[in-house]
Amino acid sequence: MEHWPGVQVPLPAVSPMKVSLVDGCFLDFDPEDARCGGRRPRTVPDELYLRQARDLDLGDPEAIHAFASEFGPLGQPGWTELPLHALRNTPLPVEISVIQQSVLDRFEDPGVRAAHTAATRNLLPTERRRNADPTWTSRLFLHVNEVALHARVLRDATSLWAFLRNALTEDELTSGWQNPLIRPLPATVPDADYRARYQLVTILNAGLRPFQVHIRTPATAEEAAAPSYLWLGGHGSGDYGLYSVLCLQLANHIAEDAPLLRCSAEDCRRLFVRKLDPRYRKPGRRLRSPRSAAYCSNTCEDRQTQRNYREGRRKREAATEGSERP
Repeated sequence: MEHWPGVQVPLPAVSPMKVSLVDGCFLDFDPEDARCGGRRPRTVPDELYLRQARDLDLGDPEAIHAFASEFGPLGQPGWTELPLHALRNTPLPVEISVIQQSVLDRFEDPGVRAAHTAATRNLLPTERRRNADPTWTSRLFLHVNEVALHARVLRDATSLWAFLRNALTEDELTSGWQNPLIRPLPATVPDADYRARYQLVTILNAGLRPFQVHIRTPATAEEAAAPSYLWLGGHGSGDYGLYSVLCLQLANHIAEDAPLLRCSAEDCRRLFVRKLDPRYRKPGRRLRSPRSAAYCSNTCEDRQTQRNYREGRRKREAATEGSERP
């Protein structure tokens, strides 16, 4: 797998916006925050795509709302960061059609459309405001299932990289596949590594477009040019969102050729690159723990150590009771 430019690219800050959960399924973003580029920029936490984004309960709208409030919208109204070109010659998956119809139904509501027309016009350059007619790709709300879709695609990209780093088996990769946009290539293609590289290039490069970063493999797919859409959560002049930033975070690990590990704690098994633990973190510095690197955090290591100790004690007590019997 080749990475261009071959070095890690600094992650930009993200700018979360005020967001409300409406009707239990829509995330409405504050127009004033959108006009100003979000609230105060915040640094992206280490391994956000492996930890908070991967742990997010996609079936819980409240959890998705809390995530969007803390880090920003995971996804853009026009789905410009997703590999939609992979669907050119295939029927649209039912799950995708249902999401789009839910968005369109709400956008066609006269009250919602009028409010978003006024709000989005204020986000455009002055010379384009008069005749601007917002579409479903330029709106200030997201359906929670749109966020879930972006999260599933990102999780599958991570799983593909984990498979290529021998942290997942082919069966684990296939059985854990989540997104409906791209299905695993059929097993009739004999080279599993080739299939994984092909899919990783397809998914990740779509998300990396705002940064002019890409990964390459000899069998890369042709990518569609990104159209111009309204972006939520970009800071300054950069047209990027949280999803693209997390794709860049994954690409940086690919450029670094970083090992992808699985936590040795029996009740965790999380994928991770470096052990992190806020209890031992110094401000402004990444944790370099002298303890075991087989665990994703010192919390997991402590918990597993206690578990091993209790199990060992039970075995010693059982052995002692057995030796005392006549």
